[in-house]
Amino acid sequence: MGNQGSTPASSGLPNDFLNSLRKNTPFTAHEIEQIAYRYSLMDSSELGKTGITVDNCIMMPEFTGCVFAPDVIKYYRDRETGKIHPRQFVKICTMLSRRTPATRKKEFLFDLYDVDRQKVLTHDAMFRLYKLMFHSAISDDHILGLVFSALRHPYLSRDGECTKDEFTDIITDNEIQERLSVDFAFDPTFAPERPEEDEEEEEEEDGVEEPQGGATE
Repeated sequence: MGNQGSTPASSGLPNDFLNSLRKNTPFTAHEIEQIAYRYSLMDSSELGKTGITVDNCIMMPEFTGCVFAPDVIKYYRDRETGKIHPRQFVKICTMLSRRTPATRKKEFLFDLYDVDRQKVLTHDAMFRLYKLMFHSAISDDHILGLVFSALRHPYLSRDGECTKDEFTDIITDNEIQERLSVDFAFDPTFAPERPEEDEEEEEEEDGVEEPQGGATE
């Protein structure tokens, strides 16, 4: 993420909108601008109103190496448009960030695969989840064995069912961070192009000898 070449870049989103996107994320203001700019390469409409299709979002290089990314992207798509807009895009990046705590990711995965909202995961959901986690390393038979073992774990209150609290204990932090994370290539030299009106305001402020009320952000 960041500049493409030496041309000044900008997401085209106003600062107040960017600040609202940053809330409850692990990203700095500088990183949020880069995430927004990456989004704008796919959708340059005003405030991202056009949106990005789920398929196009899934094919973005940042997400192709994460086996859970397609399901995460589908989960966060806008319910009305069926697309990904800036706010949904930031939520996706937040969930896939290594800075997001493992417990939060495990709780998210539980909700993601508890499709019937029964507040428990049973065999089918656990198999699908384990298959994504270990698909390239072990066979389906081995995965089945892991699922049966997990659903008969002595820690479970009922055989064959796994609650959210039990799930967060069964899945290790290392496993979830390894499978549900991507590495964002933030550019420390990224310098977004500032709107002309911001530059004019700065020139006016320079002419004020004693600004009142402290520094402005």
